[in-house]
Amino acid sequence: MRSAIRLTALLVAALPAFTAVAAAAEDEAPVVGLDKLLRIPRSVQFEPSKRGHSTRTEWRARFDEADADLAKARAELAETQAKLAEIGNTSSAWTMGAPGLSAVNPEVAVDAPLDQTLSKEMKRRRAEVERAERHRAELEVEANLANLPDDWRGTPKPEPESEDAQALR
Repeated sequence: MRSAIRLTALLVAALPAFTAVAAAAEDEAPVVGLDKLLRIPRSVQFEPSKRGHSTRTEWRARFDEADADLAKARAELAETQAKLAEIGNTSSAWTMGAPGLSAVNPEVAVDAPLDQTLSKEMKRRRAEVERAERHRAELEVEANLANLPDDWRGTPKPEPESEDAQALR
């Protein structure tokens, strides 16, 4: 009990000293207006974490997916074109047969110079390439409207080595 009374007496005695220090600190503090407090200082620079309701990672993923879809569609189209060219080169231009005749009667069937299923597949592949290109173009427009920086538009690809660097290897 006596220690609590002593502690209280010490605090009461020290109170005027604390008040004087606090008053001196208030006198030295500059007065800052509200308009200055609400502005971001020029020395502070930052980049927003979201543009167009998506983050950098989300934008990059969208661009990477669109690029991958376009590359896949183009590769499949090239593969179908190669198959069609191979069939066109192996059969005679004068040999013609009705499409699907080989399915009905294999003995009477004649190899057609152009395979109808591959022709249909070629049209479908071309449509896929056009769709992927349109999707990629729409994504570019959306990115432009969101004022997206170039480094947000897909994962940066490694630059190809120059001939000098390859020669050093």
